[in-house]
Amino acid sequence: MEARGRLIINADDLGLSPQIDAGIFKGLEAGVVTDVSVIAKGAFASEAAAILRRSGMKYAGIHINLDDLLGWSSPGIERHSRQELQQRFEEASFCARLEAETRDQIETFLALGLVPSHIDSHHHVHGFPAVFAIMLKLMGTYGIRAMRFSPGGYGLPTRTDIPWSSSLADHMQAALQNKAVLTCDRMLEGAGRIIEAGGEGTTELVVHPGLGGDAWRDEELKTLLSFGAPAIRERFDLISYLDLQPALKD
Repeated sequence: MEARGRLIINADDLGLSPQIDAGIFKGLEAGVVTDVSVIAKGAFASEAAAILRRSGMKYAGIHINLDDLLGWSSPGIERHSRQELQQRFEEASFCARLEAETRDQIETFLALGLVPSHIDSHHHVHGFPAVFAIMLKLMGTYGIRAMRFSPGGYGLPTRTDIPWSSSLADHMQAALQNKAVLTCDRMLEGAGRIIEAGGEGTTELVVHPGLGGDAWRDEELKTLLSFGAPAIRERFDLISYLDLQPALKD
């Protein structure tokens, strides 16, 4: 008999735009989204957080956005070469700015009246060791227990993938275990990849649904809805990051 795994369907970018928020809330309502990550400084984060609170969902992920400091912008523009960016990560002053901005976004999230269930980052930039170390440090400061982590690395569809190796993955996993940080066993990205999520353990499926905005986000929502919550539940135990931390639910 095939092993039955647990699946978190986490929607990123809540608070970024009304269209994104509409898609995420439709996914939550339909049961095909089980968790969310909030861009705390997003233009519509306050409204989105209010809707979450009214629905009884006080826990959510913090989606740290460091694109401006890294010189990243849409569509896939990088102001600095990867070599230049790596050199900047070695500068204490630059890392101090990254830490200050990350701390500010955590504080902004808390001011929304939400409680962090986990932390991750826009464009998975915590795959860079310097950003990973900053986020891990601040998790301890703010008592955040879970982090998105992909042992297989982080692909970026609109720009060069974040540098990755098995030794780096091992180093990060050891650091996470040392701090007793909770993670999923694997991460997949894109609604269509739900068919790949199976087996034992816990998988996070990262999705980006929208409604009436970017065509690719609309397609993400359409794909999730086409599977439907009942069919997904036949294959998986649908959970959220909060379910990884039973003590928080008491």
